[in-house]
Amino acid sequence: MTMQTATYNADINSAPFKTKAQFLKCNPAFTKGGLDWVIFRQRDALLEKRAIAYFGRKVLIHERNFNQYILAGGTRIIGAIL
Repeated sequence: MTMQTATYNADINSAPFKTKAQFLKCNPAFTKGGLDWVIFRQRDALLEKRAIAYFGRKVLIHERNFNQYILAGGTRIIGAIL
């Protein structure tokens, strides 16, 4: 009998979700403050577009959906009260 073992190669670049720290490391154009502001001020829209999700209290970012949200103009206005 041959025993097979499955190996899991966790590649941070191919994972659908990233923590804020992982996202910032892979996307240096974003600042921590800017990302926090967008998540705080546009939480409902980001959740609706599935750009972020919550795992307990931890915010997880779906990179592809987050980028689509940005490209669609979701972050056109930053720093103003929406």
